[in-house]
Amino acid sequence: MKLSLAARSCKAWRLIAAALGLASCHAFANAEAHRIVFRDDQMVFNGKVLELGQTLNAWDKVLPGKRRCEGAKVDICVWDSLGMVVVMGNAEHTRIRSAKIFLRLPDDLETYGPMMPRQAFKGQMELDALLLTSESVFSEIRRHARPDRNIRCGLRECVSPAGALGERTVFSFDLTRHKEHSTIDGVEIGNGDL
Repeated sequence: MKLSLAARSCKAWRLIAAALGLASCHAFANAEAHRIVFRDDQMVFNGKVLELGQTLNAWDKVLPGKRRCEGAKVDICVWDSLGMVVVMGNAEHTRIRSAKIFLRLPDDLETYGPMMPRQAFKGQMELDALLLTSESVFSEIRRHARPDRNIRCGLRECVSPAGALGERTVFSFDLTRHKEHSTIDGVEIGNGDL
């Protein structure tokens, strides 16, 4: 029986995770699972580059499924099938300023209102060859990420840990609890220049 690339990657990750004490890999039986890789100032989706500052139309050409948007000038858009929310940034509301991918939806969906994705991201997500899942522990991500990422918590609590993705882009993690050894609920990338 020939294993898919996703299954072989998952098998390799399980061996590495067991040796390093990291979170286990989710089984990606579907070779068509979407893949997001964060590198420098880019988010690569299924091998195609998405950059903050691009238009919704540019992202529509790469991301599958339909998006829904809210706001008089289209402030926020959601790709429900991908667990992704994007926020527009420039004065004309034509450029994407930030993108958040939910790995786990919060219990209290009413807090977020109607612009919450209807499901969490179900594919693979990577940062510096680390598999990011809802089982990933923030302290392990910080320990194994590139040092120039400068991933850090707050002074007293780990409320919104963040780091540098590239020269213009930062990223942050939503954690299940405000502790360094918590698992991650989501990842957000943003560009303050927009």
